[in-house]
Amino acid sequence: FNIVAMISFGSFALAAVALIAFRVMVKTLLKAVVKKQVKKKRAKKRKKKKRTECDCDKKKKKTRKGKTGKDECEPELKLVSVEFLDDLDIYKDQIGKAPKITWAQWQDTKEPYGEPEIHDRIGYISGDTLQIKAKFAIEDKPEDLKTGSIQGKGTTPEGKTFFFQDKKVKLSGDSVTTEEMSANGPLATKRTQFINPLIIEWSLQYQKEGSPKTKELGTSKHQVYVTLAKPINNIDKFLYLTLLDWATSVPGANTKPRAVKNTWSHFANPTGVDDLKTWDNRQLLYYGDGMSKCVDYESKADFFKVLELPTDRIASCEIFANLFISSLWVNGLTAECVQVYPSKILGYDDGEPIREIMLVNNWEETQTSFPERKGHRWAFQLNEETGSMMPPFPDNAPFTYGDLKSVDGIPGQNVKKPVEKAFTRHFIVKANGRYYDPSYGVIHESPEDFEKNVLFGYIMPDPYGVENDFLARKHKHAGEVIFDETNHSIFCGF
Repeated sequence: FNIVAMISFGSFALAAVALIAFRVMVKTLLKAVVKKQVKKKRAKKRKKKKRTECDCDKKKKKTRKGKTGKDECEPELKLVSVEFLDDLDIYKDQIGKAPKITWAQWQDTKEPYGEPEIHDRIGYISGDTLQIKAKFAIEDKPEDLKTGSIQGKGTTPEGKTFFFQDKKVKLSGDSVTTEEMSANGPLATKRTQFINPLIIEWSLQYQKEGSPKTKELGTSKHQVYVTLAKPINNIDKFLYLTLLDWATSVPGANTKPRAVKNTWSHFANPTGVDDLKTWDNRQLLYYGDGMSKCVDYESKADFFKVLELPTDRIASCEIFANLFISSLWVNGLTAECVQVYPSKILGYDDGEPIREIMLVNNWEETQTSFPERKGHRWAFQLNEETGSMMPPFPDNAPFTYGDLKSVDGIPGQNVKKPVEKAFTRHFIVKANGRYYDPSYGVIHESPEDFEKNVLFGYIMPDPYGVENDFLARKHKHAGEVIFDETNHSIFCGF
């Protein structure tokens, strides 16, 4: 409208009407835009809002003829957790702690579902029956669906199957938890197993319009250890996950000797690199570097805490022997701690014999202080501060102790060349008539076998020297070492 041209009263009135019409038109347009934006926001809110029933229950699909079609709505359940019942009490050893594994061993409580936040391992005794409970979040369900049957099909890597079922679960609220479900058959008797993994496929069976329906609910994966027999009572409060792993992760043992052999495979044939490890790949070192990192304990409860230490802790032969014995306890097996010491007695102190000290292979001669002697030809010196071979080294000369220098020989667990190689006694384990040496990862058939494969010689205090001055000699013949089994102790040092 050309308002400027409307000078007359009549033209002015017409212009006013036009302005009012223009104002109404703009107002209507703005209302339409705002209404559209509000509608979009409400749609988003409805989309985010958790549904208690399926959309297709509210609005049926229609055919071209306008007739209502079939209701194709399916229930939507998401697996939240799986709990194993009547299983072994396991303590999950980690750095600085060993909490008991309780409640659900498998939990997936955060969206998006698919990767569990908790995935703990499980232990059973051979011949037991797996028992579980499962929880599911209800995301969608048909309005008329009140009950259903939840099933789990467990499959091992070997193809063995276990079936679990709760035939009548109530589908209401935000979640559903099954009753205790027992497998359709027991685990194999008298056989160790490591089921890695046990894959359970979950499903919901329900009735829809008189017809049976099945809805797949996803899978869960579990690591299950199975022991040969009931663990010995001594291990009840100290069934650390690492001990269970050593006892059963090499599966298939159906006899006691086989169970010992399979457990020993974790300790055997050390190379000094990546040998014995905990379940989470930590290492204990057999006399590595540094006195400050040595493991010490005063009671059996303290001893088991060695499995809560960082990867660079230094352990003695006593500790490795007890770790092997404890692993055998897991499968209900007994063993004896055997002390090894020199047979030659030098004197007595308050009625207690003073014996020579064993030197473990290998040593290199740097000089000979007593060349004319047939026996003790070399001077040997222990560290003045520690009274042992542990650092700081004598005279700042690494691995040199008087006339002899320590060189590569028999490796220890996770250490190519153990720092400490001079011992008043050594601890090994007797099981099934054989002598197992967990510190070095070797088996000795007899004391003579130990002398032949392990020993370089012996040292004794120098009667004319000062403290920590010793005389060294080579090993001569069989019979210079005793395997003392008289105490029949089942745990070294107690």
